[in-house]
Amino acid sequence: GGRRNVRHHRRAEERLGIELFERTAHGLRPTPALQTVLPQLTAGFTALQDALKGLKPGNENVLTLTVGDAEILARITRRSLRQLGLQVGTAVFAQVKGVSLVAAGR
Repeated sequence: GGRRNVRHHRRAEERLGIELFERTAHGLRPTPALQTVLPQLTAGFTALQDALKGLKPGNENVLTLTVGDAEILARITRRSLRQLGLQVGTAVFAQVKGVSLVAAGR
């Protein structure tokens, strides 16, 4: 794994034309340039990971909650779905803990 990662790091640096990591006797350390954008990269990779989870069968189901004229997508575990006995048309109270906004038509 380690050698392959080094090749990936070097390939990324070559494509971008910028050094991303400082090589030390103890391994790799992010350069100041990489540290500057690390929060955005981390958020982007987290969003990508979350999106890819939706492609695999997993432990969650996506529900559509209708609130007035709006629809809200909500994730719920299969266990919760079974325990609550939810069916199409079931009236529920929902607590919103997080929000992701998606442009219409996407």
